[in-house]
Parts: sequence; structure tokens; C-alpha cells
Amino acid sequence: MSLGSASNFFLGAASATGAGGFELLKSVRFNSDDSAHLSRTPSSEGNLKKWTWAGWVKRSGTAGQQLFSAGTGTEERAFIRFLGGSDTLCFEQKQSSTWNTILRSSAVFRDISAWYHIVVAYDSAQSTAANRVNMYVNGAEITEFGSTTYPPQDQDGKINTTTIHAVGTTSYSTSTTPFSGYMADVYFIDGQALDPTSFGEFNDSGVWQAKDASGLTFGTNGFHLFDFANESVIGNDSSGNDNDWTANNFENVTSNNTNKVDNVSNITQLQNNGSNQTINLANLRTMMNSSDFQDADTDNSTWGVRVGGAIKKFGVKWSNLTGLTGVSVRWQRASTYDADVKTTGTGITESTNTVTSTRSQVTFSTTETSGEVLFEDVTSGSTNGFYIRALEFKGYGSVTYPTNAENFVAPGPGQDVLFDVPTNGTQSDTGAGGELSSNYCTWNPLAIKNGGATAVQCVDGNLNFGDQGNASSYGSCVGTIGVTSGKWYFEVTLASGSGVDTNVYVGILPIEEYQTNSSANAFNANNSALSIRGNGAAYRGDDSSTAGYATGVEIGDTLGFAFDVDAGTMTCFLNTTSLGTFPYSLAAGKTWVPFATDWSNAQPVSEHVINCGQRPWVATPPTDYKAICTANLPEATIPDGSDNFEAKTFTGTGAEQVVTGLEFQPDLTLFAIRDNARERFLFDSHRGATFYLQTSVTSGNPGQTEDSTTLTSFNSDGFTVGSSADVNRSTSPIIAWNWKAGSSSSNTDGTISSTVRANPSAGFSIVSWTGTGSAGTVGHGLGATPEFIIAKVYDTGYADNWPVYHSAFGATKYMYFNRDIAATTFQHFWNDTEPTSSVFTVGTYNSDNTKNLIAYCFAPVAGYSSFGTFYSNANADNQFVFTGFKPRFVLWKAYAGTLSTGDWAIYDSARQTYNPQGPYIIPNDNSIEGSTTAMDFCSNGFKVRNGLGGNRDMLYAAFAENPFSGNGGIAG
Repeated sequence: MSLGSASNFFLGAASATGAGGFELLKSVRFNSDDSAHLSRTPSSEGNLKKWTWAGWVKRSGTAGQQLFSAGTGTEERAFIRFLGGSDTLCFEQKQSSTWNTILRSSAVFRDISAWYHIVVAYDSAQSTAANRVNMYVNGAEITEFGSTTYPPQDQDGKINTTTIHAVGTTSYSTSTTPFSGYMADVYFIDGQALDPTSFGEFNDSGVWQAKDASGLTFGTNGFHLFDFANESVIGNDSSGNDNDWTANNFENVTSNNTNKVDNVSNITQLQNNGSNQTINLANLRTMMNSSDFQDADTDNSTWGVRVGGAIKKFGVKWSNLTGLTGVSVRWQRASTYDADVKTTGTGITESTNTVTSTRSQVTFSTTETSGEVLFEDVTSGSTNGFYIRALEFKGYGSVTYPTNAENFVAPGPGQDVLFDVPTNGTQSDTGAGGELSSNYCTWNPLAIKNGGATAVQCVDGNLNFGDQGNASSYGSCVGTIGVTSGKWYFEVTLASGSGVDTNVYVGILPIEEYQTNSSANAFNANNSALSIRGNGAAYRGDDSSTAGYATGVEIGDTLGFAFDVDAGTMTCFLNTTSLGTFPYSLAAGKTWVPFATDWSNAQPVSEHVINCGQRPWVATPPTDYKAICTANLPEATIPDGSDNFEAKTFTGTGAEQVVTGLEFQPDLTLFAIRDNARERFLFDSHRGATFYLQTSVTSGNPGQTEDSTTLTSFNSDGFTVGSSADVNRSTSPIIAWNWKAGSSSSNTDGTISSTVRANPSAGFSIVSWTGTGSAGTVGHGLGATPEFIIAKVYDTGYADNWPVYHSAFGATKYMYFNRDIAATTFQHFWNDTEPTSSVFTVGTYNSDNTKNLIAYCFAPVAGYSSFGTFYSNANADNQFVFTGFKPRFVLWKAYAGTLSTGDWAIYDSARQTYNPQGPYIIPNDNSIEGSTTAMDFCSNGFKVRNGLGGNRDMLYAAFAENPFSGNGGIAG
């Protein structure tokens, strides 16, 4: 696949602050188990030779899935889909039993944490075959395909005929590869073949954004779906054509709460024994859950009207509810007097319900836009009547509820219209949930760990994790978004199962611990994990437990978690009741994610339904606790990774060549010739251009050498190379990895003075010093603790290795950057002393500490760089590693475990612009570029797709293309 920009293909969802600042409101969830889909049969043909389909898509699984299709059977059909077994994007068309069009991308699309923008343009009139179908993802054209058959010129296609069309499934069979995921802002343009710029644009950070496309013309059968800013009903067309679709097997609950001023007009009057009463806005109150039903003995102390004496009726009348099909009234009464609830109005299901509870709700089905609910005291001869202390009125759309459904809380887990979108909204997050448009945290199926004979699953848009009724399944899962600071809230409902027992754990854990463990037992394989156990105990992963924290946890209950990362505290909720402060603190310096574990084959809880704010909360979280979504994440300090790091590809000429295209003047550059066995040459601005070191010499690695035919200068937007075949071999593909440091300055923070070129905002510095012969400390200038240090004696003519420090194994051990050895215990490199925010410590190894040394120091920066470790499970379905950004570069190596040795390997999205990532360079060897299916670069980390030779502990260093935060998620 070749792209207009090497990195654009990985860029995904939009930012509210990007180009144009356009925001999408909501998306529609397609549950494949429900066969949820849209269907429509056009009444007349449109343009059969030219059309465009475009839409935002967030996948929930990695099976074959249909996006858009037309046709009545297997011999007459056309579709846009993700292909089962490969997860490639396809457009295929079969007519008269012959496949006349087959386009299957080489790229795979398996990122389930963020959004893809997909455009397919069909124009069979084009004289050049390759121009008759164009496919784009995130603004970049797909040009590399595993299978390619273009339609004959002037072919009348199947799409736009008067046959049945479908969104989210196969048109002729709704059970065949239905879509599982979310869609937003879907367009079909009849009669035009458009490119992505009609629907989106890149912001200043290179992220593909949604844009206002209201100026488009649609043609006869054109439509615009899921535009919830202008339509409230799933399937309604907002293009102006009224090409509405039939919504099948969706649930859409539209809540019109009376505390919203723009909806108050929907309630026309309150009747007190037949007399109209004035609505006082100051007394209106939203009743989102039972904790809002507060006891009161005086009139209007909560919202409601007291009815006393001989008065026996109280009513609510509504009108102007166009598009809604259900009405609910929820109330609280002062006593246990029974009450009848009756409805009047044309088309409204009339019913009578005797309710003994003092807190009740009844939901009614209706096809009309007006009606009335009457509350009546049924106690014969009562002189006191009854009164209602609190009242809530709601209208629901696109769903019908059974008459007299009590204790209904809407919208619930079945809701299919959600605030999960590829843009970060600007609505206020008041803490109620279900109000802010953003890309939300869900369960992450790429991070599932299985303990049973069969796999646990994530379903329902990845909001539902569990065994799904399969007794042989048990394991753990975590959320897609990790947080390192701030106040956050989420809920998990124990939706079904045989009964909650001690094998159920729900809470939060550090993702750093989860991805380093071999066990699927998340609750105590991770020492810092904090959870509520099924028996009600508060539990910590080191096996600390406090009984009785949450008594009486049952199937159907909702557990809420309000955690403050900075303070290290958490308050939990059981349904609407606060359980008080959790007895154990959050460990400092961690990245926290939601988790759930079902550790039993007895099916105690089959479904753990998470809500991170996509819909209203059950409980009322404490003030200032936010939904877990990209809009609420801290703004990234480095919105575009290419401002500080870039992997640059170019073709060698064998003569002096100026290489441009960087956004900065590099200070550290490492070269590799990809198709010829050459040493890896490294240059830095401190030692100066023309002076190179070699990382690939495994024995007797020399100090620096000067060669004026190698790198001759660092330039403001790149570098200049001479004729040397080691950096500019004629016709060879070459990769150069570049980092930005800073200007040179003296540093006396340590006991040994150093010269430092530091870029603290990007967590990188080049440090030079002369050893004293004794152990000491060296200032690095970062203002943050480095987690990765590569050092080298650079004296000309002096040969020795490249010692490495990494936080994965700590300062009591070392590795060599030019060797494949495991982490080895040895005091005299790092003096058994961990680095600090100002210095790192050196020991007395041989005579190295009397020479001139250079060190490249890296500290993590949220959204830009990550240095950590993960456990390889030896399976192709290996670990998901959370970084908080879409990687541009990943370096990894084994350092411990059953197989503790192995080469360093570098992967980047400059050489391979799509997933899976395969081409690798070994920096400690002069071999040519190798290739294997290694990993997928995802919007929030990387998914290892290789067994890596066995069970081993791996370290990594990763640098970003763009951060996950602030961009709505960047699909890989």
C-alpha cells in the first residue's frame, strides 16, 4: 500500500479543536448478535456507474463484517466489507454469477479502540481501470491490494438499483457477516465519485478530522444517516431527499428530562384535581436514579405537588412528542397507599397498575404525540388522599416497552444510540453520564486473557465482557483507556449469571502490571489491582482483603468506581448507595484502567456491562469526577510526534544528497541500509556531523570515526549525506531515525560535570562527560526520571560495548545495545542506583570511567513516548501493550524469561505504512532488513501478533505518531 503521506493511513478520529472544529453528536451501535441493520429498497434507479459511500466506523471485533451491500442473492450482489479471516477492507461485486470487481486491501484493520473513516468511490466510466474504484481510509488512498479485479469500463453496478440495500449486514441474508461496532456520519452520494476531502480534512497535527459536509449534493438515491444533530430516529435521512431506511433490531431510548429548558414545553400542564397548575422551573428536578427520590414532608421540597384532604387525583399531560414511541412517569409518594396509574389519549395503551412501593415507575407504549397519566388514590373513603413528592417525565424513541414495566431505568445497556463518536465534543460533563460526545473507554478484546478451555468474549459494542453463558470460559479483560492523573468514574453492571460468588472481581488495575503477567488471573496476579469481590470484600492484588465493604452484591447490581489518581483514593457504589472510601490506596506512578475477572467455570457472572459515560450513570458520582473518554483526557503536550521524532525513508544516490521533510533539525540520527549488509551508523550533534559510531559491531565495538563522506551536516529540516555506501548506497532503500534534542549547555547537577543537549518537553537529552575513575552522578537535564539510557565511550581508537539501562530491569543490571545478551546483574555500570529527575549514576567498570562518554537519555512523555515491558506468551495472539498513543516507532528486545536472549529489533510506520507491521531492522547486527508478522500499531498502543519464539520478558521503547488523547482516538 502506498499512501499520499506515509503516516496518514494510521490517522483516525477527529479532534474538536482540529481544522474547522466540526463535532459529531452520536453514533449507532450495531450488535451482530441482534442482526441489527438498516434496510431500504430504492423506488427508482440512481446512477449505476458513479457513486460514493463514506462513513466513520469503529469496529468491535475482528470477524467478517458488512458495511454496505446491495443484491438479492449470492449470484447478484455488491458490498463493502471487512473480510473474515484477514480483516482486510474489500469492495466486491458479482453480477450474472461472475465476480467482475474484487478489491481486497493488503492492509488489515484490527484496531477496536478508535475510529476509521472509510470512503469508497465507484466510477466505471473511467478509461483507466485502476481509477474505476478508489478506496480511502483516514484520508489516504489504498493502492496496495492482495486481490485486484476492476470492473469493466462503463459497467452498470449493483449498487443504486431497485434491489434491496443494507447497512450493517448482507442485503439478502441478515445473518451473514453482520457488522459489529459503531457507525457515524454515513453518506451516500448518487452520481458523483468523491475523494475524502468532501467529508474530512487534516488538522495541523496531521490527524484526519470530520468536517461539515452540508454543502454536498446527493443525487436521486443519496442519503445522510446517523446525523443526530438534525434527526432523532435511527435510519432517518437528513440529506433532504427523505430516503429513510428501516431500522431493524436497534434500541433507541431518547430521554426528554423536564429539567432541560428546551424540553419543558413538552409538558403542557399539571393537573391538581382537574385544575391546571403552573410549572415552576425552579422546582423542576431530574430523577435519574433512586437516590434522587429524597424524602420530604413539605410541598415542593422536591419536585412535585402535595395532594391532601379529599383530593384524589394528580395528572401529567404531554404533547409535541413527535418521533417518540414511549412515555414513562416515575414518582415518589409519602406512604404505602396504593395508586392506580391510568392513561388517556388516542392511541395510548390504557392500563391500570396497582403499586405498593413508594418509589415506582411505569413505562407506556404509544404511537401518538399527546396523552395524559393520572395518579389516583384507591383507598376508598380516604380523607387524606396521597401526595407525590417527586416526579420525573420522559419520552422514549424508536422502542416499545411492555405495559406496566416497573423500575425501568433508561437508557440502559441495550441502548444503541450512544455518545461514542470520532470527535471530542464541547458539551459540559456535569457528572450525570450520557451527555458528552467523545471516543469512550470500552472493554478491550485485544487485551483479553483466557483461563478456561474456551475464550471469554466482548460483545455489544465491547461494552459487555464475560463468558456469555459458556461454562468453560473464564478470564479477565481491561478497558481501552488508561489514565495517569485526574478524577474518573465508571460503572459495571453484573448483568447475568448463576449468582455472584467469590470468583468475581471488578475494579481498577495498573496496565503496566497487567501486560507483564503471564496469568489471566488479573485480580491478584497484579499486586496493585483494587477490586470489589463477589462476596462483598474490598480486595487488593497482594491478597489484602477487607470483608463487608459491599454486602449483598447480586446479579443485576451495578458497581460504581470513583477514583482519584492524584490523591490515590477511591469511593465505590453499590447501585445508588455510596460504600464509602475504599480501604486501599492507588499505587503511585501507574496508568489505571477498568478491569473485570470471572475466575470460575460455574458462570457466576456471565456479563460485565461497562459504562464509562456513554449513557447516564446509575449512581451519582462525587463532584468533578469525569467520564473516561478522550474529550476528558489532559491535552497532549506534543500533539504531533513528528515535531520531535521522525523515521525518514529515502533512496540512496551514491552522491551527495540533501534529505528533507523533517519538522526539526535532528540531533541524533541512526542509519540503516535496508537491502544490503552494512553497519549501523549513528551520528549526534554534540560530537558533530561526520563523526560516526556503530551499534552493529558485536565485538570490539570501536569509538568514533570521522568520515567526511558520511553525514556531512544536520539541517533545519533534515540532513545532508555524502557518497558513503554506509549512509547513501546507490539505489538502496534507506531508513534514518531522527530525534530532536536542544542547544548545548553545561550541567553541574551531578558529582561529575556534563555537557547536555536537552529537550525536556520531549524527554530526550544527549549527555557527554569525562569519567573520573570513580563512581559518581551525571546530570542529564531532563527534569524527569529517564527510563531508557544508552551509553558509549566514544574516544577514537577505543573499543568497547554499548551499556544500556532500562526501567524494565533496573540499575542492578545491564544489557548491551550492540549485543543480544539478556539483562545481567552487574554493579559497576549503573552502581546499583536508579536514576532521578536530575542525574543518573555511573560505576567504575574497567577503565571506561576515565574516558569520554556519551549517553542518550529518554524519559516518558504522556502521549509521545513510552518505555516499558511486557510478557510474551509464545502465542500469535500475544499481549496488547498500552502506550497511550499510536506508535510511529517501536524498539523491543527480550531481557529475561525462558528465552532471555535475542536481538534488538526496530519497527516503524515509515517503512511499513499499514498493519501488520513486519519489516524490522536489527540495530546490533549488519544484516539486511527482515520481515515477519510482528504486531499491529493501534490507536492506543500495539498488539503483538507473533509468539516471539517463546515465553520471555520483553522491554520496549516507543515513540508516537499522534497521541490517543485529544484526537478522539487514532485508528491504526
